[in-house]
Amino acid sequence: PPLIDALVHAINVVKDSAAAYLTNQQAGNEMPSLLQDAHHYAIHRSIAACLTSLPETVLLPPGQDYVHRIPSVDRGSLRAASMELRCNETGMEKAMTVLIQSTGNVYDDSSAARLLGMCEAWARYVAVPIHVIDESVGKVAVQFMHISKGTPATIEQQKVQSLAFQYLVSTFEAALPTLSVSDILTAALGVGATGLQNGKKKQGNKSKKRNEKRLDRAKAVEDESSQSQAEEELLARKNAACAAAAAAFGISTSHTGDDWGLRLASSCPTTTSHAICSTVAAAATSVLPHLLWLERNDGPSQQWRIELFSVIIAAIQRMCKSQDRDTRALAYEALMILHSALNSVTAVSCRVEQIAIDSICECALSLSASCAYPLNYFDNLYENNDEDLEIERNDVRDVCRSVCSLDSGNYGSDESKSPSIMILNRIVSACHSAVTGTDPAVLPSEAVVHALSSLAKPLNKLGNKCLEHSDEEGCTILFKALDSFGFVFQILNSLIERLPHSKTLPLSRLVLIGFASLAPLLSSVAHMALRSTTETERHLIEIFEKTLCAGIQQALLATAQIPELVAESTLELTRYDIKGAMRGPGGEDHVGCIALIRMSNESDVLRSSVFKVCGESILQDLTNLHHALKRIEVERGVGVDYGKGVTHTKGLGYLLLSDGWLDGDVFGR
Repeated sequence: PPLIDALVHAINVVKDSAAAYLTNQQAGNEMPSLLQDAHHYAIHRSIAACLTSLPETVLLPPGQDYVHRIPSVDRGSLRAASMELRCNETGMEKAMTVLIQSTGNVYDDSSAARLLGMCEAWARYVAVPIHVIDESVGKVAVQFMHISKGTPATIEQQKVQSLAFQYLVSTFEAALPTLSVSDILTAALGVGATGLQNGKKKQGNKSKKRNEKRLDRAKAVEDESSQSQAEEELLARKNAACAAAAAAFGISTSHTGDDWGLRLASSCPTTTSHAICSTVAAAATSVLPHLLWLERNDGPSQQWRIELFSVIIAAIQRMCKSQDRDTRALAYEALMILHSALNSVTAVSCRVEQIAIDSICECALSLSASCAYPLNYFDNLYENNDEDLEIERNDVRDVCRSVCSLDSGNYGSDESKSPSIMILNRIVSACHSAVTGTDPAVLPSEAVVHALSSLAKPLNKLGNKCLEHSDEEGCTILFKALDSFGFVFQILNSLIERLPHSKTLPLSRLVLIGFASLAPLLSSVAHMALRSTTETERHLIEIFEKTLCAGIQQALLATAQIPELVAESTLELTRYDIKGAMRGPGGEDHVGCIALIRMSNESDVLRSSVFKVCGESILQDLTNLHHALKRIEVERGVGVDYGKGVTHTKGLGYLLLSDGWLDGDVFGR
């Protein structure tokens, strides 16, 4: 008989035996009601415990967990049991029916907890049937996701709510975009550990090859239907995730108001918890890419898909605007995975794609604004940096760079641009408007420059593409980016000698790092000037020369005015050094020196452009700077490696003696 029937039969034998024994002890009289209740309660608990532990016992791939050893069971029998539990009629749907029947179809807090706990245990390993989603999520879980209005939730209700969230997260994680048909086949055929836990953990090359051989041998034993069954299960998992999200947000029910399930929970700041935000983030990671796929490939657009997509992405936008750092961090993965799915086509063709682009831009800008340095953060440059803040800023840079990534080479067509280009254009335009709208007597927003500087990699790729093939829109994006940097340089150049280091250091450091990172783009534009150009390209070349001149001037001024270290370094004790460190990532040289070296070494054409816009006097400026810093170093005394004028003279020496700056061809000699 099926495993579930065998388990239930065994428990019923115990039940009947216990009942007969008690009847005999009562000399034929009926059992007291309290004893009957206890008897039924014990049977229900036993059934729930057995059904909850069954999927992990049978379906967990051997070796996946260090405590889960390969069972002493014939592999063929194990595969047959695995396939049986993956079938609705003999698997999860039957298990839920049996458990509900054991409660008499009554849902109190305790029975709801056992039902959701059992469903969560199964959801980790199999595709949850839609009927089970409707019963467990639509009728039970959402009842405990409502925000209590007046009466505080009991401890038991809090437990059920926690189980409801765990169940949803397991359902979503079982349908991650990284999960493949091969992963499902490996688990279904009992081959062994795949090196993947919910599709997240990477697998070594040797382990992967061994696993592929085992999988091939197992597939050879099975019939040809195993591959198609795995494909169907993968699709069923993704459909189940969408159904669960729709039920949780009230999309697929008649209750579509704003007070339903997760919709209110994820939109109310006073009640939003880590469990709610984690569930929303898991839903976004799994459900949004599949909804996007359905809209592209599954016939005409359907309203419920658009509504569900909009509700989930709106919740992610609220998370990105949260005051809590951990809440914002939960949105990172969802945004990057959504962009990856979005950028798999060359052009935007449906409404959901446009919603995704708008939302990703909004989220990226919100995250950048949220991790700005606090007011007066740099008042004491001798203090250590806030490491949590610096880590968040690095993560946000990664997110901004990822959602604008052009690594796939998808630039779209002349008629329609790719999603990445559209996102890049929107973010660069927003930063350009914010920077150029700044009063020239005030320093621009550091948060805006931070967002703009994170886009160096996609901008460099776009610059190379525009060099190879003329692109009007691409040149417009590059124009706005370079114009923004030039505007920041001009303001800094005019104020750097009048403002204290606490005001100029963070912005100067950031914009010079961005300037150095954009060296490939600057080189592409310099090469562009050597060929015949369009009007748009000529405007780009003009702003390039203006920005290059202002950037070189800022690099010189920053090196002269802002010391590499205002106080003794703490890198031996901390990860991010003191706040008053004018260094590049990793603790290298002064960022002004780094920028000058990149302009010198990136290409001969860029170096020639530097002399064109700055004149040959730049060599004298560099020499004077080196002498001035060397003089200050001597005056400061032996052993003092921080304070006024501190810059690695070896860096400046390398700069002055490099073949780039001293190349005779630069002067036409």
